[in-house]
Amino acid sequence: MQPPSAPSFTETPEHIRIGEHYYLLASALAPRRPQVLLNHQDSFAIFDLAGDVPLASNEPYGLFHRGTRFLHRFELRLNGGFPVLLSTAPSHNGSALVTYLANADERRGDEIVLLRDTIAIQRSKTLLNHTLYEQLRLHHYGLTPLSLQLLVLFSADFADLFELRGATRERRGALGAPVLTPDCVRLPYHGLDGVLRETRLLFSPTPRRLSAASAEFSLTLAPGEETTLEIQVDCVVGAPHEVRPTFSSALAAVHNERSRWEEQFPSLVSDNDNFNEWLTRSLHDLALLQTHSDYGSYVYAGIPWFATIFGRDGLITALATLPFAPDLAAGVLRTLARLQGQRHNPERDEEPGKILHELRYGEMATLGEIPFGRYYGSIDATPLFLVLLAAYADR
Repeated sequence: MQPPSAPSFTETPEHIRIGEHYYLLASALAPRRPQVLLNHQDSFAIFDLAGDVPLASNEPYGLFHRGTRFLHRFELRLNGGFPVLLSTAPSHNGSALVTYLANADERRGDEIVLLRDTIAIQRSKTLLNHTLYEQLRLHHYGLTPLSLQLLVLFSADFADLFELRGATRERRGALGAPVLTPDCVRLPYHGLDGVLRETRLLFSPTPRRLSAASAEFSLTLAPGEETTLEIQVDCVVGAPHEVRPTFSSALAAVHNERSRWEEQFPSLVSDNDNFNEWLTRSLHDLALLQTHSDYGSYVYAGIPWFATIFGRDGLITALATLPFAPDLAAGVLRTLARLQGQRHNPERDEEPGKILHELRYGEMATLGEIPFGRYYGSIDATPLFLVLLAAYADR
């Protein structure tokens, strides 16, 4: 069966009449808007419930790395339409995000040419360092062979995180010309700070058609057949990085890292399921926000606006976890000692010996358009540093 042409979503009714009966069509868009996320090290990604990054504009959807948005659109289409969302959930420790979808009803006039739920789609994502990995698995539950068109839409605006928070800029850097090979698209941005940033999308298998804004796959599935596609989205700042070859290997790396973190803590169980869930979620959230540097571990303050080093937040978290994870306290102390104030700088509230309040990356921080590249405007970070140092030595 050949797929019908793409329907018009602005005009499509929610029901059709067949004889004397009304048939309710499945809505693919209504349940999508709440946000779900992935995070690892200096990167995080925010999706709608269907696993898409809807064309984001000034909303905080997208793939972010070191204060810059590297994807502001990443959407899946099946036969020209939105798949129907069935369910979505992160894995138990946030190492993966799994979304279950199905095809929507497709019709030609009053005729239904493809019933909903004939094609099951499982979208699995993980984020490792600077790279988003996605695996798409499609399973055909129909009784006859079926030809499908799968389309991935993407774009990158390289917006600074503070632009999304409302800051305006008189000038921005320049988007470069996209670079295409049969299985890869490179979207470059030349920042005003002299840094080349690139979004690199790699597809496997090779798409039937690849452009600067979309990848199209033509699939033919027999009844009961399943097929798998993989996409890597790499956030490149300066020189290219090494990325892992597959979704599975990346997922294993993230899962193992977070499992090692959780193993430091005791297992506490009560007779109250809500309390047990609260404890487990708290531990998973800490693992989600943990990052590593040459100076040890640190726990970021929060996503999306505070996915970076904050002095107060890191110090309080290290104090709370000191009985179980003293290595985190050591990493926090070493990191903040390295970032201590060196001179008097009123614009950044910096003074010699003062402990950092906030550290930011990105074009605007580098250019000084915001004062938060290294900002010291905190009244409590310095005494908290001394409290943690004494407690760590005692521990």
